[in-house]
Amino acid sequence: AFEVREGITLETSTLQIEKMESALKIILQSKAQEFLPDLVFLKQKASWPPSFPYVLVDANAPEHSPPLIYQAKGNAFPNLSKRLIRFLTQNKKAD
Repeated sequence: AFEVREGITLETSTLQIEKMESALKIILQSKAQEFLPDLVFLKQKASWPPSFPYVLVDANAPEHSPPLIYQAKGNAFPNLSKRLIRFLTQNKKAD
């Protein structure tokens, strides 16, 4: 429903937190930073250094219940990401 309404295609990947952090670090060190994901969903709070280019979104505030959503600081489509987060959190509450 979201993809049709917005005219986009979502791509998802699932990794364990340790592997995800390693993959993100490799991409950050490469010349292919455009492949960094706009959003990262985690079951627990990340212990990334402050320099890591992701910020915790307050979509699940104040309880910060899983999944925790992190948005890339340099996200090319911040409004689209906000709409996706809103869509996902509203559907989560409806479940």
